[in-house]
Amino acid sequence: MKNIGYLCKNCNEIFYYENKKLYCKKCNNVVEYKNGHYNFEINNSIEKCSIEKTKIKFLLEEIEKNGYNLSVKNFLKKYSEFKIKFLDPKFDQSVDSIFHCLGKNNEKCLVLGSGFGNKVEILSNIFDQVYSIETMEELLIFQNIKFMEAKIANVILLKSGIKEIPFINNFFDLVIIEESFFDLIKFDSNNQKNSKIIIFEEIKRILNQNGCLCFGLKN
Repeated sequence: MKNIGYLCKNCNEIFYYENKKLYCKKCNNVVEYKNGHYNFEINNSIEKCSIEKTKIKFLLEEIEKNGYNLSVKNFLKKYSEFKIKFLDPKFDQSVDSIFHCLGKNNEKCLVLGSGFGNKVEILSNIFDQVYSIETMEELLIFQNIKFMEAKIANVILLKSGIKEIPFINNFFDLVIIEESFFDLIKFDSNNQKNSKIIIFEEIKRILNQNGCLCFGLKN
């Protein structure tokens, strides 16, 4: 077994990796790898609205029947409100702020609320390893298909809660919070201000000394 940077949030001990599974030696917690992503079952996980989830499920069903490219094209004709989320990375001006955050060390990056994976795809050309966290499983399944189509192999997908980020301290060079990630707080039944404080404390913990936090914005 080897340690690859994951933290068990049940007992705050390091996960160990073997055969695509994560094992905690202290509390015997096991995180499975399924459908192209790790599934961290965290109690305070909040998913996005069911309407968006239904549409993404439809897209996945179409991809299974008709392939990736044609299905995405037809999906955007049917649901034009998603077009902004499928911008060609070359024309996505919302990534400009990311380049101001790049330092000398571009090894590990985390995107919180990664959606359809646009920024993840761009960052995969800059960082050695990109970690993509989403709360909706369907979006992670889509990202897995997307990155396989593009032959991108340095992205790791995780389903995780928004308040307990399962990584060891000082792990990342860059953390990006997408706008959709903060939208999830609106669905949190707990105090929203307190939720934001918890999230920022977690981000501070996982960023290394020279790390940078970047907020993703809409175009």
